[in-house]
Amino acid sequence: MTRRSRRTLGLSVLLAGLCALGLWFYRSQEASYSRRLEDELLAVAKLKVEQIAAWRAERLGDGAVLGNNPLFRRDLSRWLASATPEPPEEIRIVLENLRRAYRYDDILVVSPAGRVLWSLEPENPSLDATSLLLLKRAFRERRAQLSDLHEGPQGVPHLGLVVPFLDRTGTASRPVAGLVLVQQAQTHLYPLLRAWPVPSATAEALLVRREGDRAVYLNPLRHAPQGPLKLRLPLLRQDLPAVQAVRGATGVVRGVDYRGEKVLAALLPVPDSPWFLETKVDVQEAFGNWRQEARLILALFGALLALLCGAGILLWRRDLLDQASLRTQAEAQRESSEERYRSLFEDHRAMMWVVDPEDGSIVDANPAAAAFYGWSREELSHMKVGRINTSPPGAIRQAMADGLAGAPMPFLFQHRLADGELRDVEVYTSPISWGHRKLLFSIIHDVTDRLRLEEEHRVLQDRLMQAQKMESVGRLAGGVAHDFNNMLQVILGTCNLILDQLPQEDPLREDLLEIHKAALRSAELTRQLLAFGRRQPAVPQVLDLNETIADLIPSLRRLAGSSVDLSWIPGEDLWPVRMDPFQVEQILANLTTNARDAISGFGRVRVETRNVTLDEDSARMLDNRPGDYVLLSLSDDGLGMSPEVREHAFEPFFSTKDELGTGLGLSTVEGIVVQNGGFLHLDSELGEGTTFRIYLPRWGSSASPLRETPLDPNLPRGQGETILLVEDEVPILSLENRTLEALGYRVLAAETPEKALTLAAEHDGSIHLLVTDVVMPGMNGRELAESLWALEPGMKCLFMSGYTADIIARQGILDEEVQFLPKPFSMNDLAVKVREILRF
Repeated sequence: MTRRSRRTLGLSVLLAGLCALGLWFYRSQEASYSRRLEDELLAVAKLKVEQIAAWRAERLGDGAVLGNNPLFRRDLSRWLASATPEPPEEIRIVLENLRRAYRYDDILVVSPAGRVLWSLEPENPSLDATSLLLLKRAFRERRAQLSDLHEGPQGVPHLGLVVPFLDRTGTASRPVAGLVLVQQAQTHLYPLLRAWPVPSATAEALLVRREGDRAVYLNPLRHAPQGPLKLRLPLLRQDLPAVQAVRGATGVVRGVDYRGEKVLAALLPVPDSPWFLETKVDVQEAFGNWRQEARLILALFGALLALLCGAGILLWRRDLLDQASLRTQAEAQRESSEERYRSLFEDHRAMMWVVDPEDGSIVDANPAAAAFYGWSREELSHMKVGRINTSPPGAIRQAMADGLAGAPMPFLFQHRLADGELRDVEVYTSPISWGHRKLLFSIIHDVTDRLRLEEEHRVLQDRLMQAQKMESVGRLAGGVAHDFNNMLQVILGTCNLILDQLPQEDPLREDLLEIHKAALRSAELTRQLLAFGRRQPAVPQVLDLNETIADLIPSLRRLAGSSVDLSWIPGEDLWPVRMDPFQVEQILANLTTNARDAISGFGRVRVETRNVTLDEDSARMLDNRPGDYVLLSLSDDGLGMSPEVREHAFEPFFSTKDELGTGLGLSTVEGIVVQNGGFLHLDSELGEGTTFRIYLPRWGSSASPLRETPLDPNLPRGQGETILLVEDEVPILSLENRTLEALGYRVLAAETPEKALTLAAEHDGSIHLLVTDVVMPGMNGRELAESLWALEPGMKCLFMSGYTADIIARQGILDEEVQFLPKPFSMNDLAVKVREILRF
């Protein structure tokens, strides 16, 4: 490309860049102007929201001051006790002063039933429905209440402040009377909305709320004849900012208003109220000033383009004059080019050489190559590539042929250095002309360290894939737990109810007992699957592992069989650990079973515990973290494992026992150990036996003994307490309802949280206990309990679920202080748990 062409191209690029820059500047200015408008609109909205919130707070403050005035309360009580129709002068003076000071339109004295006893305006004979409901709420909550904006008897929008007065002379507070302070919205609220910081033809502040599937405008409209509370627009009109506000949107949005005009609007909720504020202005007005600024920007940009075009013409004419001088300089540049490239070859730190592809001899090598390989440049120039490259001669010749043909790069070889060390290298080769010969120019990179890191990364990637595979199978195992546990709950509970009703000599008892045993075995299998998937709903406790294992040794010896000598060596002063004791039993049962199956004839199994502290070096050898651990080891002198079996030992469903094994034993053990923050180490060789070492993290506090709830020979029975039972599975709800009623409790049964709330509100007496499922549609068990505590502060709770631990944990249920009963459970379990909770 000639210099003239380059300049032409450069000028074109400059013009294109200028156009792009101008467009960017235009867009940035437009965006800046838009942001400024949005900030101003949002500031107005925040100011008005603060004013409205302050006004509401002032009204509630009026009610609090009046309700807590002991003199006024005394005078009011005396007047009501006197049964005279007119209040005394001091009461009328207080109420008249209050109306004049805060511009209330009327103040009414009403009975607890809502009958108007006296008012400043005699034409107000009764309360409207909104004020009547608010009066009941004020007496119930014992504090002043502010109503929503609504129409009074004359159709005038107003708000009511209800102040309850209670007789506190006895042991319980008794409603005496209430004050209803009425204030029209036109007096204070609407003026706050009409005010705007700057003159504007279209700006407007709107107050809206949601009523069913409609958005209702609460204040007079500037550009429409409808009055307050008259214009109601459907929530399907999502292009309306008012609709977006009541649906929860905040900030600045664009849309159309009730006139159909495009507007820019800021949306904010009014705190402690059902109101939402919309401050808006027409887009046509908002961006009017910007259009004038845009015309000026475009005019300046056009002038700059014209100036640049003129400069381009001048440069083009100058370029013609420079052509001659450029031709004289070209020869000088060619002469210096060879020197520069020679310097690049000599001085570059990358290894470079030139090879003759005919015989593989090295024609030349740079100093960096001599320093890397350990031979001098002269020695390298008398060597052939085959002396350095460890590949077979045929592979070297093929690589040189590929280099001449322009094959994809790089080539990966092993090169031998002068001292005999082998290094992995990447070779980038391209053909060059050297006089009349075709040679290969090669750049060599030492990649030994990089390949080592890549291999380490591959090993880590394999471990990650294995962990992900375990996680996927674990999710599959945990996914069916809830439904399966619910079915087992129905089977176990129904068996218990029927067995309780059948006489001992009935022949059906044996069949029912077999069904009950099969359901218990199924529940055990479910727990194993969940433990393997690390989703067992465990309840960890601080344990002395020696005490826990000592209780299990007799059953482990029976499990190992008479041909196996199982010895138990407890460690001294063993540190405490924190885990579910049932999981300790699962670990030892699975490992003992594996050891028994690996022993042919007579053999030995050794169970041992001790304290260990892993420093940095020992933890690195075990590929884990340093720290204090309790080591639980189980060793056998059985057949041992081959390297292939050890590699797959902890994979789910991998078994060497043909159809006799499930392949879940060691996977379950690993799942439990990892779930409790520990790690597992396996040592085994064919013919040398097997040792499993389980490292459980030391717990910081001393072990606390488990407290078992003693079971009476007869099921504990109720004393007429009321239980609210909530379960979304109808068969389980019916079963638990029958069980609790048979135990002497009064049961309110609900299949949904919504029905439970309704039953609680309609129930006259106290509710002593809530028994609820954790995960239900619409509202979980924790949210239901919190809603019911507002009605029954002294109510106790029992949560139950068949879901796995990770799902329940997200519901916030598995805290140590929360009462929880995992499904499936027996009628005995439910009876003992309910009685235990109600007793304390």
